[in-house]
Amino acid sequence: MSSRSFPEGGAHLQNPLPVELLEPKDISAAIAYLVSEGAAAFREINCLPFAPARDNPYSGAGILNFVFGEMWLRPGLGMKERRLITVACVGFQDAQYPIVSHVYAALKSGDVSFDEMDELALHFAAHYGWLKASHLNQGIAEQKRRVLDEAGSDRPI
Repeated sequence: MSSRSFPEGGAHLQNPLPVELLEPKDISAAIAYLVSEGAAAFREINCLPFAPARDNPYSGAGILNFVFGEMWLRPGLGMKERRLITVACVGFQDAQYPIVSHVYAALKSGDVSFDEMDELALHFAAHYGWLKASHLNQGIAEQKRRVLDEAGSDRPI
């Protein structure tokens, strides 16, 4: 499980945004704060020791500020629910790298069990099609093996 706390239904930032940063006169400080929080959340959520560079709008404003600084940390859904929704969405898109990264992080974090991930693939297949689901299922099998290998386990998947 994650060492950082992402509370359900509560404040999503580890350190709430200081009120003075909410003033329109200094929006850059508020954005820098959210990007910093987003970078920490990116590392934790993706089970990675790094976050993307902040040197372009896609990574800084998009991925770190909005996706991981805000969206992944919002109240209302737990981490498990967000992970399941995200895996289904990237499976729908047939997005190779996001399938790998989100399936891996869901399994590595322990937020989603191997059995739950297999059920997600079955449910996805029943609703979107077996051919489309075969790509997602292959990614799931590969990431289950990766997680087991990293743990030094020779358990069959």
